[in-house]
Amino acid sequence: MQNKIVKTVAVLMLILAIQPTNAQNKKLIDGIIGVVGNNVILNSDVESRYLQYQAQGIQLTENTKCEIMEDLLFQKLLVNQAKIDSIEVSDSEVEASLANRLQGFIDQIGGIKELEEYFGKPLPEIKENFRKAVREQMITQRMQGEITSKVNVSPKEVVKYFQSLKDSEIPVVDVQYEVAQIVIRPTIPVSEKQAAMDKLAVLRERVLKGEKFTAMAILYSEDPGSATRGGELGFVNKSTLDPAFADAAFNLDINEISGIVESEFGYHIIQLIERRGEQVNVRHILIRPKVTSLQRSTARNKLDSIATMIRLDSIKFDAAALRFSDETDTKASGGLLLNPNTGSTKFIMNELPDEISNAVKNLKVGEISPPFETRDRASGSVYQIIMLKAKTPEHKANLNDDYATIQQQAEEEKRNTIIADWVKTKQKTSFISVGELYKNCDYRFVGWLK
Repeated sequence: MQNKIVKTVAVLMLILAIQPTNAQNKKLIDGIIGVVGNNVILNSDVESRYLQYQAQGIQLTENTKCEIMEDLLFQKLLVNQAKIDSIEVSDSEVEASLANRLQGFIDQIGGIKELEEYFGKPLPEIKENFRKAVREQMITQRMQGEITSKVNVSPKEVVKYFQSLKDSEIPVVDVQYEVAQIVIRPTIPVSEKQAAMDKLAVLRERVLKGEKFTAMAILYSEDPGSATRGGELGFVNKSTLDPAFADAAFNLDINEISGIVESEFGYHIIQLIERRGEQVNVRHILIRPKVTSLQRSTARNKLDSIATMIRLDSIKFDAAALRFSDETDTKASGGLLLNPNTGSTKFIMNELPDEISNAVKNLKVGEISPPFETRDRASGSVYQIIMLKAKTPEHKANLNDDYATIQQQAEEEKRNTIIADWVKTKQKTSFISVGELYKNCDYRFVGWLK
């Protein structure tokens, strides 16, 4: 039962804090039903979440509202402790996260107009209503990260954890796939690179003469993730940035505009907003060189020839990946993909990118797919072939084949235990009040009631 509350807060605030039109038509009787520190819980918080569950087709029980109430109490306990510990998120971080989330909703629903119709509000009002929820979620995630920051499990602990599981508790692992790839990127003509730099040079000159960087980014930047917020990235770690981009950004003074910077994504100009140690917040304008249809066709034909050589056994897939692939992260390992969730080479189907999973479905072990086009976060369209290296049938987890999965589960169990102990401790030292309406709930942590 402790697991549920820990997992729930990770997704609790992912749901919009505002309701679509059909939910707004239902009258919510409001009033304070709980307090943690200086943070209040309103009856409408529980009722609106309940309506969201209904709209999503989630199975509801007579205890659902009590479960929602406990989730909210836990969330407010995290927020209260974050304030005590001076754990904060900046306005720019909130705005960056808010923009990313809304862009995801816009992409899903089909456009800004459709989003506004769904919620019955203009986009600025949607943003305003969502902003507090995003900030609170970011704070709770940061607080949870602080609480569990030192969690790790040794190999002995993994074995001990697995041996402690009852047979019915051992997870069933879905069918797993091991996949290798060869990627060919279309060659970008020098003339197109120069055209991109020339365009960026004109934009830089306009900014230096007094036009707003944010306006130029909104109008011209080809980075969809940041253009709508004036090119602002929010605070990012130096280690996560392209090296050339990072070097330029960390050598700027506040509000200074960089020269043209080439990265794996294209060409940029950068403006420094703020720097905090190894983190930086910048605005940028990205211009990508254009790839012609001739270059696309040439790349696809090259990949088709490589695939033919492999099928004729003129070269092994591993050797072809090392020799020809443009994907530097995988070519040295013969093109073998690494699962970022587990650190292993095995994927279940829904962990693979859509284009790869669609190709895998039609392959037997050892077969190679036809070339297909996919999107690369750096350079746009690329061409790819894959080989299905291995396929493991559905099975009960075991230490030999599924160590990474069991290790993850052991770490999660340890985090849950630490969070549960933390909740019990903070319940004793925090001001908590639960209204009469929710005093008869069968809470997982009884310390909510004093």
